[in-house]
Amino acid sequence: MTEENERPDRLLTANEVCSMLSIRHNALYEYIKEGKLKAHKLGGNGNSRRPWRIWWKDLQAFVKGDYPNA
Repeated sequence: MTEENERPDRLLTANEVCSMLSIRHNALYEYIKEGKLKAHKLGGNGNSRRPWRIWWKDLQAFVKGDYPNA
């Protein structure tokens, strides 16, 4: 991961996280659903198809194993 990506205030897309972790989207969404990876849907128009976003700091916590519901 490059220094540009390593900012705690950076929001990552699902595609970026999947690429960084070398996992498929299905696995990512399971981690989110299980509460292992904190993620957010941005925007407030009620559209359930809004893309997930993950804070860099939350990805780091997940990678370190510091997540709830483990």
